Amino acid sequence: MAYYDGKIYVGGWSNLYCLDALSGEILWQYELPGNANDVTVYNDVVYTSTDHKIYNSSGADTSDVGWIYAFNKDTGDTLWTLRINDGIGSLDMAPVIEDDILYIGTSWRKPFGVQAFDINTREELWHDRMPNYEFICDHGIIAGDVLVLSLAWYAIGGWDKKTGERLWITWPSQNYNWSRVCYDGRYVYYSHGWIIRVIEPETGEIVYSKKGPEGEPLVMISIGNRKIFVQGGSRLMAFELYDPEDDPE
Repeated sequence: MAYYDGKIYVGGWSNLYCLDALSGEILWQYELPGNANDVTVYNDVVYTSTDHKIYNSSGADTSDVGWIYAFNKDTGDTLWTLRINDGIGSLDMAPVIEDDILYIGTSWRKPFGVQAFDINTREELWHDRMPNYEFICDHGIIAGDVLVLSLAWYAIGGWDKKTGERLWITWPSQNYNWSRVCYDGRYVYYSHGWIIRVIEPETGEIVYSKKGPEGEPLVMISIGNRKIFVQGGSRLMAFELYDPEDDPE
């Protein structure tokens, strides 16, 4: 979901909803031909990632076709739609938007695709295809000049945001657990295999790993107030940000 100007925008099964943040009243909703999987609000426009289901004559689901929808934030009117990755793969992540450029990665189908578009013209700026890979790409951020995407089950990757050059893909572990991606202005943080990984965004090098102080699984993470906040196995924790000049422990 996304909060913006007193309203909450949240996806659901085949619907995108706009709610009053204080009362929970549904102000508008839009029925989609697929799921509204995640939401971004940018410059008064709501962007949602979707997957349209395609069925064969026997009723079996044969493909996930990812689309971006752009809506008027106040009325729910559709402003434009855009099909992603030549119609291959669903979209599970919230669109990442910076300086009027929208970045998106696909999920569940080969080839995996990452694309960048101008949101004003819908012109494709670059498109990286990986024919032999499929990922669950459910979160992304901009870290300096690098687009960083979670590539579950096992990886995380970085692309040059201007050119689309694939800079690196790192497999932190062969464990399936993964978190959202965080950035502190210097390093990327990613919990994978129940361990926090600190990653250099330009190279993908894992410069430090942090286990739970008592061996707890470190599941989901976020960054704020110069701290890393962690959902562990049975408790919440906060750690200092990584600083190579100090003893991390």
